[in-house]
Amino acid sequence: MNKKKIYFWVPYPQRSAPSQRFRVEQYLPYLPQNSFSYTVLSFLDAYTWSILYKKGYRVKKFLGMVMGFFRRIGHLFKSAGADYVFILREAAPVGPPVFEWLLSKIFRKKIIYDFDDAIWIPGGEKMSWRKRFFKSTWKIKYIIHWAYKVSCGNQFLFSYARNYNQNVIILPTGFDTERIKGKQRNETNGKKVIVGWTGSHTTLHNLEEIGQVIPELKKEIDDDKKILLAERGVLVDLAGKKALAERAERNKADPELLDRRQDSLFRFAPPQRIFVLQRGQGLHCMRTANNIDAGLR
Repeated sequence: MNKKKIYFWVPYPQRSAPSQRFRVEQYLPYLPQNSFSYTVLSFLDAYTWSILYKKGYRVKKFLGMVMGFFRRIGHLFKSAGADYVFILREAAPVGPPVFEWLLSKIFRKKIIYDFDDAIWIPGGEKMSWRKRFFKSTWKIKYIIHWAYKVSCGNQFLFSYARNYNQNVIILPTGFDTERIKGKQRNETNGKKVIVGWTGSHTTLHNLEEIGQVIPELKKEIDDDKKILLAERGVLVDLAGKKALAERAERNKADPELLDRRQDSLFRFAPPQRIFVLQRGQGLHCMRTANNIDAGLR
C-alpha cells in the first residue's frame, strides 16, 4: 500500500524549540506505523538558530534569514509530490504569506495549518514599528482561510480560526505522563522550587502577568527558598525583587516524549494517558486531555 506523503514546514531545526517539539516532532515516529511517510523542512539552519537570541551577529543573522527564504523556494518544489503540507505557525517568520499562497493556489496542496499561540496579535513584547511591520501578523487569518484543515491548541484559538475556516479542530499540546516523569527526589530538601514552563526568549515578557503572584507563593512554600521557572535554555528567578533571565546551554529534546495525540488530521488512534499544556493569549495553563474546560489553572 502506498503511503501518504506529509511534508512538515517548520520554523526551526529539529530538537531545538518547545512549540515544534510538542506540536510536531514527538509524533513523527508514529506516522510510518500508520501508512504515512514524512519529510521535515526547516526554515532556519542549526547555526542561525544557535545565534538568533545572542547579542550581535547582525550580518550572520540577516544572511541566515535570507538563506531561509532561498531554502523555502526549494521546499516548494520538494513538496510538489506531497499529499499534505503541514505548516507550523508560518512558512517564514517575516513577511507576507507568499509561500502559503503559492502552496494553496499554485501548487494546489492540502495545507494542514497548526498554531498554539495567539500569533495574530502583535504581542506584548516591546517591538518597534519596523519589527511589527516585518512580522506581518495580519497574515494568519489568510493562512487559516487557505488551509485544508486547521488544528489549534485551545478554545480561544479555535474561536478565532472559525472566523475564517470551518474545518477547525482543537488539538491540545500534550505528552505521556506515564513515559515522561520527573526525577524522584525528596521534595522537602533543597533551596529551590522549580516549576516547568514551556516558552522561549521572545515570550518571557508573559511572565510579568504572574509577577505579583510569586511573592505570595514564595511565602506559602518557604521564604528561604527561591522559585525558578525552567525551560530548556531559559532560567527565570521569580522570587527575587527583579527578574533574572539567563541563557543556559541548549539541550536536545527529550526523545521520550509522547509520539501521538488524538489525531483527527490523520485518523489513527490516540493514547489514553496524556497530560496537556494549553496556551491561550500568550500564557500557558495545564489541563487534562479528556476535558478541555476543566484543568489545573
